[in-house]
Amino acid sequence: MENGANKPDNSSAYDDFWDISKLVPEKKKTQSVPHTPPTPVAVMTGDVEAESGVPIPKRNDEIDAGDEVVCEYDLPGGLSHVRISKLSGRAEDFSRGGTAVFYKDICRLWRKKCAPCRRVAFFSYMPSYRSMNTEQMKFYLYFRDRARHGEYIDADYSYVLMYLYEIINIGDILPAKTGARLIALIWRAYRDMYPALDMSAGEWLCDYCLINGIPLPTDITSSFASQAAKNLKNADLYFPSPTESPGFDTVMTYSPYSYKKSKYYAGNEELFDTHVPAAASEAAKAFFVPSVFEDAPVYHTVSRSYVGALNVKCSYKIEVECRSARRSKKISDGAKAIIRACENGVRAYLGVRSILSRKALPDDVLRAIKKYFDENLAASPHKKKTDESEEYLKLYEPDNTGTADISRALDIERDAWQTAIELEAEELEEDPAEIVRTESAEPSGLSDTLKKILKDSLGESFTAVCRREGINPTEAERLINEAAYDIIGDALIEDGELIEDYREEVLPFIEN
Repeated sequence: MENGANKPDNSSAYDDFWDISKLVPEKKKTQSVPHTPPTPVAVMTGDVEAESGVPIPKRNDEIDAGDEVVCEYDLPGGLSHVRISKLSGRAEDFSRGGTAVFYKDICRLWRKKCAPCRRVAFFSYMPSYRSMNTEQMKFYLYFRDRARHGEYIDADYSYVLMYLYEIINIGDILPAKTGARLIALIWRAYRDMYPALDMSAGEWLCDYCLINGIPLPTDITSSFASQAAKNLKNADLYFPSPTESPGFDTVMTYSPYSYKKSKYYAGNEELFDTHVPAAASEAAKAFFVPSVFEDAPVYHTVSRSYVGALNVKCSYKIEVECRSARRSKKISDGAKAIIRACENGVRAYLGVRSILSRKALPDDVLRAIKKYFDENLAASPHKKKTDESEEYLKLYEPDNTGTADISRALDIERDAWQTAIELEAEELEEDPAEIVRTESAEPSGLSDTLKKILKDSLGESFTAVCRREGINPTEAERLINEAAYDIIGDALIEDGELIEDYREEVLPFIEN
């Protein structure tokens, strides 16, 4: 068929027939502002078309629209202040059939159960009862019943979301504290399978507890909160208040260092796991006092409740003002120093050199740690030898030939030095004893290459610097630490990284 064979002669009539713009209702226009730019640009905002320069209308339920304060309170410890305001707009309506129908479905099906059934796949961006078919509904009821009994079976992400939606919206039936624990448990159970829960369930649980004025169930979330909650807007609320019954968990929450990283942990696990937590608990009572927050930064967040969730209730504006323990350098350094000092107590018992300075700890905290180890794990100068090793070493003991002849020993030593002087007369121009003293007084005893590696490590990775200089990082660490033990009595490098607490002590090692 030739192009345009069926086109009528009246081309304008044909074009008018396909012009659908005439079928679209004419949109209302806002009145022009007195002064408009030379070339107006139309901006579409929902059902309103406005010329450039006209303010874009805001939704009537945005977070700055509400001014009706529902409640206002301080969290325990006085570290946070919370204000909950009711937004004027209605809640988001994502469910098929409307929010009222969804709420009725929750109430009707809340106590429903189903016998064990096969797993059925289910996907929905915004799951609801009416987005499921019969088989999916049966499996959801079975999944929910198992979850309520602490059994978390394999289920698609949409089933998990649906269960969270129910808990959020069933406040008239479910006590708030119970609901918070159910959200926390489902989050903990499925977060490894569905990492997105760290953001969704984490935010919704926080909103749920703040709106209902109840504490977060940190006994459930503490095992993963430091990792999962770090990107949440109110992450600090997930960490137990340091001033309320502080203990080892409190110290580890704020410490960037774990004693399990110690190279002496392997083979001494029971010793470390018994005494470091116990000693740290005693130190925490002295360290985590209200005054420790004097330099902690304060932040303020404003957010809308249950963002991204199917919410049939009214929306709230949530304002939180919090003094952040996580962002306090004083608390972070102190918690790390407590773990280090407790590790020192175990290392002293093992006869191993202590690590790191303890400048970050007040005297009363150090006394608490010392008191614990004096009473429970007194330090020994060296490891106890086993019977087997003692028998082995006896093979190398000299024969007992009677009382030692001191004068004869001195003669032997003097003859040895004389022989050395005669063999290397040109090199040994000074008293050998004086040479030893001079070498010991050398600030570092490091080669120029090692000095350069140590200097560059102040600004970049120690391992990377070693590789650039063509030296094995492990060997460089050993040589530098051997020199450090003689000068400051401790190591400078640990696990391939410069120990932060000893940055100032590096200077004597790199000066020429």
